[in-house]
Amino acid sequence: MSIYHLPVWGLLKEFADGVLKEPSDRFSKQQAIQWFQEVYPNIRPGTVDANLSLMSTNRAGRLHHNPKPHHNVFYFLGNGIFRRYELENDPQPIMPEKRTLESYSQLLSDYLTFERELETLERLQYQWENALEHEKFDDNELFDKIGSLVDDMLDKIEESTNHCTYIYNSPHEEQCYSLFKVNSDEIIGYELPETSEEFLNYSIDYYGRATDIVRRRCNVIMNTPISTLLGFDVEHTPGYQ
Repeated sequence: MSIYHLPVWGLLKEFADGVLKEPSDRFSKQQAIQWFQEVYPNIRPGTVDANLSLMSTNRAGRLHHNPKPHHNVFYFLGNGIFRRYELENDPQPIMPEKRTLESYSQLLSDYLTFERELETLERLQYQWENALEHEKFDDNELFDKIGSLVDDMLDKIEESTNHCTYIYNSPHEEQCYSLFKVNSDEIIGYELPETSEEFLNYSIDYYGRATDIVRRRCNVIMNTPISTLLGFDVEHTPGYQ
């Protein structure tokens, strides 16, 4: 509940109407804080700062405050300086819906990358297992390469889960997914899952497939004689390339 006749963002509009008379006019955060101290002294400087972030269309931090269209008032110029947001000239405001759509797009890009990388890993894993079966294991280069690729992929999957977490917590999850699905189906040439939950669960599937390669490597090592792993006691199979 507001302690004055308007919420803080409304009081900031009142302040802005007094100082932003012309399109070229600017104000500083300190000016706004000083104005509140004089006119609405019960509003703390930290609250003023938070609402300036909320009302600045180009500040990513506003997403922590769940901005609505009526909060699109200021444009942040850096160094604590603001001007009025210009609909015709400025970039579109950073809004929760926009970030949710961007998270879906990033996930799709990640998924396509994971698919290619898994195909490469499967091929290399088969090549390594085949070599181990027919030759002395005296070259760790392929083994190390597979391990490095798997580690990199698992790190990327972990980064992707941040997008999943944001989407899960977004009130716009299903609404944005419907729009994202329509646009993406046309671009990629096949249909994505019907629900957001199914789409987000792809990250779990890719994690499982990557860790399965790790398990396969461990199983092969455990079931291969130590003499073979050390490069002894195994002769090249005639005709094997």
